[in-house]
Amino acid sequence: GQFVQIFPVVVTFYKMFRVLGIGLIILISCYQLFKFFAGPLSESKDTPGRILVRSGIAAFLVFFGGYFINWIVDIAKVPYDAFIKVDPVAGSGNPLFTYDLTAGINDILTVMGSELTAFSVPAQLAFSFLLAIVIGWNLLKLIIEVAERFLMVGVLAYAAPLTFATLASQATSMIFSRYLQMFAGQCILMTLSVWSLKVVLSGLGSIASAGVAWPVAMILI
Repeated sequence: GQFVQIFPVVVTFYKMFRVLGIGLIILISCYQLFKFFAGPLSESKDTPGRILVRSGIAAFLVFFGGYFINWIVDIAKVPYDAFIKVDPVAGSGNPLFTYDLTAGINDILTVMGSELTAFSVPAQLAFSFLLAIVIGWNLLKLIIEVAERFLMVGVLAYAAPLTFATLASQATSMIFSRYLQMFAGQCILMTLSVWSLKVVLSGLGSIASAGVAWPVAMILI
């Protein structure tokens, strides 16, 4: 989808990961069979029959598991796309919405400036400049967080064949379980990061009186 449009090379890498996944299945299976037939020299939790079945499931997922991953991503994108289309100021969906971030920060500085009249003009300017830098830096980190979660979901999705291969043995199946936990967690965090960004932008857009300028500024900081 959108990740492939931005990074088209991942399609080629995904095919390479499939080949590596099959090789990893063969390697894990041979190693577990060696441990089983080594007898008292080693302990093996898998029997040849289990290894065969597990290897078959792993090979199936290497070639067709991408459909299940896409299904999970499509489910995660439903709330993600919904939050993306929300107007932070009006609170309604608007895919064409563009927020004037500079105007929002200026509103905060203007409103808070009226509360700093007891200080000298240079002190007010210095405080306003510092506040703008802090708010801008925190917003930048939040935007980077949104991009990072999007990239992590894409990377985990297209590296899936390598983790599918670990199902070939009970000893390595925990790697696959942890991968699923990480992938599900990144999908959730991807949605929550967009939600957080919209909430912050909504706070910037809600500056309408001096009474809310300080609380919003403190939250953003």
